[in-house]
Amino acid sequence: MKNVARSSVVLLTTASLLCLVLAVRRAQVVSAQQSREAGLPADLLRKLNPSHPSGAFDIDTSRFPQVTQNFTLQRARDFHVAGGPVDCPNCKVLMVATIRPSAPGAKIVSIRVAARRPTSNNHFYRCQHEASCGVPEFADPNDARLDCIGKLSCNIFRATDDGVGTPEDDIEMVSQ
Repeated sequence: MKNVARSSVVLLTTASLLCLVLAVRRAQVVSAQQSREAGLPADLLRKLNPSHPSGAFDIDTSRFPQVTQNFTLQRARDFHVAGGPVDCPNCKVLMVATIRPSAPGAKIVSIRVAARRPTSNNHFYRCQHEASCGVPEFADPNDARLDCIGKLSCNIFRATDDGVGTPEDDIEMVSQ
């Protein structure tokens, strides 16, 4: 009976150690910011890696290749009214669409307009390039005053002064 009890204690101790090892491994791949977002206590992280100020382990980003994605956004399909009026005295309605990288957890490295259709007289204006919208063309969904580089998703802002036609924007986004 005592051998069974000892075996149980050894098994529980082994299981506890395995859980601890898995927790340390998880912390090794989490960056400082992700650690805070994941809710891991700072004092625990400092114990895991005392050489790093936040306790987190640095991630080798060369192991995660950059991925380029192209999005074709249509006014009627992808954008919705976000406010207005903007760009007065020739007032327009502010519209927004949100895109995100296809890979879970990937962050935006760069974003740009690759093409537009039609190329002129489309009444669908790029914010801060063709209309004064009060927000950047590409903005953080959580704070429209900031750009979306380094974020998990991006708002694309446009202004319109009619609801006619189906203008399209081709957006090129690089993420990692």
